[in-house]
Amino acid sequence: MIPSPPCKFNDYNNIHCLKWYPTKKSVPPTPSSTTPQHPASPSSPALVATGASVRIYLIARKSSEERSRIFIQELHAINPKAEIIWTEGEISLLAETKRVCEVIKSRESRIDLLFLTTGYAPFGARNETAEGIEITQSLVYYSRILFIQHLLPLLSAAEAPKIVSVQGGGLERTTVDLDDMDLKKSGDFGVVKTHVQYVSMNSTS
Repeated sequence: MIPSPPCKFNDYNNIHCLKWYPTKKSVPPTPSSTTPQHPASPSSPALVATGASVRIYLIARKSSEERSRIFIQELHAINPKAEIIWTEGEISLLAETKRVCEVIKSRESRIDLLFLTTGYAPFGARNETAEGIEITQSLVYYSRILFIQHLLPLLSAAEAPKIVSVQGGGLERTTVDLDDMDLKKSGDFGVVKTHVQYVSMNSTS
């Protein structure tokens, strides 16, 4: 198995949109639960190791382009029939998320698998995007919901569509702090609290 590139906690964008071209009538493969995933993985070997013809849109930040392209070359060595399209997108910004979705919708008629693995670890003070949303909340919650919402027509066009959202396994809670959903109150913000809050919001949406 090819190891993932080095992880940087602030290098968070990682979305895959997969179109599957089977030789026989079948459903898209389900990524292996044993394949290691982390915020900086440009792609998952499990998506290409089947040897089937697939087209994958890899959405990542401009800063990760060089190492993403190196990793894509390694994935092509596993499966030369896989078409992996690197797509730049600063998806902590919701306007950028919508723009990237429009790019994909302009090129494709369906999506078989939407793989969401963005993440961010706020080891420090609160950091908001230019849109005024805390980065962790934007990536773990709002951006993921927008990807699903805007790409739903393409997912609905697939025979057996799948959405895989990887973030904070085991951190889900049955309750969400509705009095401070953005965690702006003094003492509420922190690396653990943000993930528990936003992962729970994601799971209950």
